[in-house]
Amino acid sequence: MKERNRKLKSQRGASILLAMLFLEVCMMAGASILMAASSHAGKIRSNQQEQQVYLALSSALKMVTDDLTSVPYYGQYEYREEIIVPQGQNLERKSHIFTQQQGRWDCRLEEFFLPNFDALFGEYLKKEPWRPDHPDLDQWEYVILPETDARNVPRTLTIIPELEELSGFQVKITVTVQNDYDMNLSAVLAEVPPEYGRAEQFGEYEMNAELTPEDTAPHIDDGALRKNSVNESTSMKLRLGWITGAEKNEE
Repeated sequence: MKERNRKLKSQRGASILLAMLFLEVCMMAGASILMAASSHAGKIRSNQQEQQVYLALSSALKMVTDDLTSVPYYGQYEYREEIIVPQGQNLERKSHIFTQQQGRWDCRLEEFFLPNFDALFGEYLKKEPWRPDHPDLDQWEYVILPETDARNVPRTLTIIPELEELSGFQVKITVTVQNDYDMNLSAVLAEVPPEYGRAEQFGEYEMNAELTPEDTAPHIDDGALRKNSVNESTSMKLRLGWITGAEKNEE
């Protein structure tokens, strides 16, 4: 009898131990499921945020590139001829005078980048492109706009995307005009909606683009030159050379 009771007590203890072990396994499995679900939900939120970041950057960059490629740039200059008699001489000479005027670029961002292109066109005029190899008795003079040397000077714009679903986003776009009229653009987040936290959290995301001349650089068209009047150079329109995705900046 005693032996049987001892066996019963032993089996009851083992059953309790197994039940506790099974309960612990169930709790661990449940915790793993909750952690996996939480991780999955966090990953979904992260992916959604990354998609919105990409959309904000691409939308703002497209607004700028579409505007800058929408219309051509024209350098402008006044051309006049004068008859002069050098001091101490009786022989008349003809003086050809080219005076640069502010260019024409009828896009929305004209005020930001027109000085850059005018500086480049002024560099072209400084090389006296119309002075002939054998000027004879004529004189040639080229007067350019006061130099601000806007070439290779980065300009920064803050763009608010137009899409309603991007409310709360602001994008900073830095644009640099190169010596050959190429334009390099870099877009990063400046502001994000409050639920996203701070823009600095997405500072590693950057989108880049390049605009290049579709035509040759603007130059004097001698066939259309008008005396004593304001003339325009040949037109030059930009096109989108390349654009990158919203890649993480490794710097």
